[in-house]
Amino acid sequence: MKLLSLNTEGASQRNIFYDYIAGMAPSTDIFCLQEVFDSSGDLEEYGRVHLRQFSLLKQALADFRVFYAIVTENYVGRKKVGFEAKQGLATFVKKSLPVTSVSDNYIFGDAATAINAEFTNTPQKML
Repeated sequence: MKLLSLNTEGASQRNIFYDYIAGMAPSTDIFCLQEVFDSSGDLEEYGRVHLRQFSLLKQALADFRVFYAIVTENYVGRKKVGFEAKQGLATFVKKSLPVTSVSDNYIFGDAATAINAEFTNTPQKML
Protein backbone atom coordinates (compact mmCIF):
# COMPACT_ATOMS: atom_id res chain seq x y z
CA MET A 1 0.00 0.00 0.00
CA LYS A 2 1.26 3.43 -0.93
CA LEU A 3 0.22 6.59 0.94
CA LEU A 4 1.29 10.02 -0.25
CA SER A 5 1.09 12.97 2.16
CA LEU A 6 1.63 16.44 0.75
CA ASN A 7 1.15 20.09 1.68
CA THR A 8 -0.29 21.41 -1.58
CA GLU A 9 0.13 25.11 -0.76
CA GLY A 10 -3.12 25.80 -2.61
CA ALA A 11 -1.70 24.34 -5.84
CA SER A 12 0.52 27.41 -6.10
CA GLN A 13 2.67 25.54 -8.62
CA ARG A 14 -0.39 24.84 -10.81
CA ASN A 15 0.56 22.52 -13.67
CA ILE A 16 3.57 21.06 -11.86
CA PHE A 17 1.28 20.11 -8.96
CA TYR A 18 -1.58 18.70 -11.07
CA ASP A 19 0.82 16.79 -13.34
CA TYR A 20 2.50 15.29 -10.27
CA ILE A 21 -0.84 14.15 -8.79
CA ALA A 22 -1.91 12.65 -12.13
CA GLY A 23 1.41 10.86 -12.46
CA MET A 24 1.25 9.44 -8.94
CA ALA A 25 -2.43 8.38 -9.05
CA PRO A 26 -1.94 4.97 -10.73
CA SER A 27 0.55 3.81 -8.09
CA THR A 28 -0.91 5.53 -5.01
CA ASP A 29 -3.65 4.09 -2.79
CA ILE A 30 -4.23 7.06 -0.48
CA PHE A 31 -3.51 10.78 -0.86
CA CYS A 32 -3.49 12.89 2.33
CA LEU A 33 -3.40 16.52 1.22
CA GLN A 34 -3.13 19.71 3.26
CA GLU A 35 -3.97 23.30 2.35
CA VAL A 36 -6.53 22.28 -0.25
CA PHE A 37 -8.73 25.21 -1.32
CA ASP A 38 -12.34 25.11 -2.42
CA SER A 39 -14.63 27.86 -3.65
CA SER A 40 -17.75 28.09 -5.75
CA GLY A 41 -17.32 31.85 -6.15
CA ASP A 42 -16.37 33.79 -9.25
CA LEU A 43 -12.65 33.98 -8.44
CA GLU A 44 -10.54 31.10 -9.70
CA GLU A 45 -7.32 32.25 -8.08
CA TYR A 46 -6.12 34.72 -5.52
CA GLY A 47 -2.42 35.50 -5.51
CA ARG A 48 -0.71 32.15 -6.02
CA VAL A 49 -3.60 30.12 -4.55
CA HIS A 50 -5.87 28.14 -6.85
CA LEU A 51 -9.30 28.53 -5.21
CA ARG A 52 -10.94 25.72 -7.22
CA GLN A 53 -8.23 23.22 -6.40
CA PHE A 54 -10.57 20.76 -4.67
CA SER A 55 -12.85 20.50 -7.73
CA LEU A 56 -9.92 19.78 -10.03
CA LEU A 57 -8.53 17.17 -7.65
CA LYS A 58 -11.89 15.37 -7.54
CA GLN A 59 -11.89 15.23 -11.35
CA ALA A 60 -8.27 14.08 -11.55
CA LEU A 61 -8.78 11.43 -8.88
CA ALA A 62 -12.13 10.07 -10.06
CA ASP A 63 -11.16 6.51 -9.03
CA PHE A 64 -10.84 7.65 -5.41
CA ARG A 65 -13.33 8.30 -2.62
CA VAL A 66 -12.84 11.77 -1.21
CA PHE A 67 -13.11 13.11 2.32
CA TYR A 68 -12.75 16.85 2.96
CA ALA A 69 -12.42 18.63 6.29
CA ILE A 70 -12.67 22.42 6.23
CA VAL A 71 -10.18 24.03 8.59
CA THR A 72 -10.61 27.74 7.83
CA GLU A 73 -13.04 29.81 5.79
CA ASN A 74 -12.41 33.14 4.09
CA TYR A 75 -8.67 33.19 4.75
CA VAL A 76 -6.05 32.93 2.03
CA GLY A 77 -2.55 32.75 3.37
CA ARG A 78 -2.57 34.99 6.39
CA LYS A 79 -5.20 37.34 5.06
CA LYS A 80 -8.93 37.46 5.73
CA VAL A 81 -10.74 37.87 2.43
CA GLY A 82 -14.22 39.04 1.50
CA PHE A 83 -15.10 36.08 -0.71
CA GLU A 84 -15.67 32.36 -0.33
CA ALA A 85 -12.40 30.54 0.27
CA LYS A 86 -12.46 27.27 2.17
CA GLN A 87 -9.15 25.68 3.09
CA GLY A 88 -8.80 22.23 4.52
CA LEU A 89 -7.59 18.67 4.46
CA ALA A 90 -8.49 16.28 1.66
CA THR A 91 -8.01 12.54 1.79
CA PHE A 92 -8.48 10.49 -1.37
CA VAL A 93 -8.77 6.70 -0.98
CA LYS A 94 -8.87 4.30 -3.94
CA LYS A 95 -12.42 3.03 -4.35
CA SER A 96 -11.16 -0.57 -4.21
CA LEU A 97 -10.08 -0.08 -0.57
CA PRO A 98 -12.59 -0.41 2.27
CA VAL A 99 -13.18 2.61 4.51
CA THR A 100 -14.91 1.70 7.77
CA SER A 101 -15.14 5.14 9.36
CA VAL A 102 -14.12 8.74 8.86
CA SER A 103 -13.84 11.54 11.37
CA ASP A 104 -12.37 15.01 11.40
CA ASN A 105 -11.48 16.60 14.70
CA TYR A 106 -9.96 19.87 15.78
CA ILE A 107 -6.69 19.33 17.61
CA PHE A 108 -6.21 23.05 18.20
CA GLY A 109 -8.86 25.78 18.25
CA ASP A 110 -12.20 25.38 16.50
CA ALA A 111 -14.42 26.89 13.82
CA ALA A 112 -15.15 29.92 16.02
CA THR A 113 -11.47 30.77 16.64
CA ALA A 114 -10.76 34.41 15.77
CA ILE A 115 -7.41 34.11 14.03
CA ASN A 116 -4.96 36.73 15.27
CA ALA A 117 -2.81 38.93 13.04
CA GLU A 118 0.30 36.81 13.66
CA PHE A 119 -1.58 33.65 12.61
CA THR A 120 -0.19 31.86 15.68
CA ASN A 121 -3.59 30.48 16.69
CA THR A 122 -4.80 29.05 13.39
CA PRO A 123 -7.17 26.13 14.01
CA GLN A 124 -5.73 22.71 13.18
CA LYS A 125 -7.57 19.51 12.30
CA MET A 126 -6.92 15.84 11.76
CA LEU A 127 -8.85 13.87 9.15
